[in-house]
Amino acid sequence: MDSPVPRWLQVTAAVGWRLLVLGAVVWGATIILAELRVLIIPAVLSLFVGCLATPVSERLKARGLGRLPTTLIVFAGTALAFTGVVWFISSQIANSIDEINESIDEATVQITEWLADGPFGLTEARIDELIDQARQTITDNSEGLIGGLAGGAATVLEIITGFLLMLVFAFFIIKDGDRFWTWLVGIIDEGERRERVERVGQRSWVTLRNYLGGTALVGLADAVLIGIGLLILGVPLVVPLALLVFFGAFFPLIGATISGAIAVLVALATVGVVQALILAGIVLGVQRVEGDILMPILIGKAVDMHPLLIIVALTIGFVVAGLIGGFLAVPLLAVGIVIVKDFASPDATSPPESGAAEA
Repeated sequence: MDSPVPRWLQVTAAVGWRLLVLGAVVWGATIILAELRVLIIPAVLSLFVGCLATPVSERLKARGLGRLPTTLIVFAGTALAFTGVVWFISSQIANSIDEINESIDEATVQITEWLADGPFGLTEARIDELIDQARQTITDNSEGLIGGLAGGAATVLEIITGFLLMLVFAFFIIKDGDRFWTWLVGIIDEGERRERVERVGQRSWVTLRNYLGGTALVGLADAVLIGIGLLILGVPLVVPLALLVFFGAFFPLIGATISGAIAVLVALATVGVVQALILAGIVLGVQRVEGDILMPILIGKAVDMHPLLIIVALTIGFVVAGLIGGFLAVPLLAVGIVIVKDFASPDATSPPESGAAEA
């Protein structure tokens, strides 16, 4: 007997409830991950640290150095480098803070004069009124700001806890990561399933290493080129701004835009409109070189995905875990795509591609 429900409606309903179930699973998993972020985020970050440190540790081990001394040397070197960078940035900001304050005061006067003499035609009384309204808004929201500071104490404690956990995880990944992977794969019965898991693990590790290494090289090139432009134009805080550009590279599409815009705003407030426009041209040119030349060569297929997919991943990462989530989103998505592609292709037996960044 033929069903009174049309075939197209049956198919639509069947697909619809499956999508609802899938959406509920994703939503539930997102909530669980958000609640366990204090543990999960340090674990993932430790994988990143281990991925970058593994080549160095392998070379030290190949020269006959033991596991524990190798790990201690890598950790000590990383700690010294991190401490040196923080100290250098702090000293640069401290040395330039007076110049920045004077430039901001001058920029405020110029903006006030432009508002009065420019197309808006505002009077001094109206400008003062707007300034007073802004101050009153800050005063009215002071209680909320104080509450935010109270909540910030818990956030600081969470960050410290996560940082310590990341150090512990990274220590054991560098020291015994290969042993742990061998033990983990050994749980699976020998055969095609174990071979597939080993292959997927190798490809995921290579993809992650290619992404991190390639992105770091792209960020370094951007920072050097834009830093040279800042130096020529006489913009203060060259090193902090260049480092901001470097770290912005780890947030594809939006990071370079935001860091470049900040550099242009600093130039506008310190050295003038003409220099800011020149710097904007330099930033756009560097971003063009990055997208057309650097990323395809240095990163290759590690982030071979549509820009819309990257934006969605970044948005989800920022919503779930803030800045760290945005940093983790794209590399995790790249690894996820590698895993899905491998399991979707039953005959995928080719070895992982090392890519340009591995060199």
